[in-house]
Amino acid sequence: MSPARTAVPLWLDHASVAVPSLHDAIALLDARLGLRATVSPGDPGRHSRVYLDRGYVEVASGPQGRGWTLAGFFVRFENPTALRRHLDSTGLRHRFSEYAGVDGRWDDVEIDAGTVPLPILVRRTQPPAIARTWPPPLGEAHRCGARTLDAVQIIVRDLDLAVATYTRLVGDRGIAVTDRDGVRRAEVRLASGRILLAEGESPGIAAIVLRVGSLPETTSVVGPLTGSPIAWLDPAITQGVQLGFVESLASESLAAEDNSGGTTLEARVRPGMGVRPADPRTIDNELASRPPARPSPPRSRRDARRRRPPPRRATRTPASTGCGARAASPYRG
Repeated sequence: MSPARTAVPLWLDHASVAVPSLHDAIALLDARLGLRATVSPGDPGRHSRVYLDRGYVEVASGPQGRGWTLAGFFVRFENPTALRRHLDSTGLRHRFSEYAGVDGRWDDVEIDAGTVPLPILVRRTQPPAIARTWPPPLGEAHRCGARTLDAVQIIVRDLDLAVATYTRLVGDRGIAVTDRDGVRRAEVRLASGRILLAEGESPGIAAIVLRVGSLPETTSVVGPLTGSPIAWLDPAITQGVQLGFVESLASESLAAEDNSGGTTLEARVRPGMGVRPADPRTIDNELASRPPARPSPPRSRRDARRRRPPPRRATRTPASTGCGARAASPYRG
């Protein structure tokens, strides 16, 4: 299936995981899950990325004394002028700002949609040579077979309200709603990647799904998985974070179900982006020679709105009311 033609092209960029110990998390990802995490030279003790093809999972230090938590999800845009024009036409309240990460700068767009969890829209701008093809293509699959960030699953209190809100953001051609046995869920199709919506009492990001070449090969590395066609890892292994794997089938679509079972949603393979694969380590080594950007101290969204024009934007706060999902990690990039 071809990618959805959304109102403005949007790509699933990355999801953020906050961990109490980055060193321990990197070791577990490698030894237990076959996922390579690349530490960020700007702050090697607190920030890393699991690079995928034109996407990644951010793994960064979070609150101590807790398990792993899903801190947020981010969608990429290319044309800020077109995006601003589109958002103005939808009536969605939004705020453009600049974010200084550990190794670069991003344009950020936060959308306030009340109780509906929405992604933060991002576009890397600095350093220019890195930003041009950010996130980088993946040269080699991870040991577990992971290649792309396929989807994030989001819990919403009111599915109808969430579908209406996401329709304003991406257009009605990018959304499919299903109803099976009285259970309704929805899939938001992006230019690459998907956002899976399901009703629940705790709004926010609930799971990450990685696309792999072969589920049998994946299970040979990570161990038993449950469910089909999305195969779920026991969340006890990842200290509470729900991680799923879905197999790539180049010529057909899959039925993708969320981790509560039952309703099926479409899954599809993302086509190539036409950019030569790059080694993320080369990028990070180049960034190591640059002075790291210092993240600003955390601030509230209310304080953020009072700043006109906004200075360097700080780390996000919990987003139970629209921007992002749950508490964000101290660093993001």
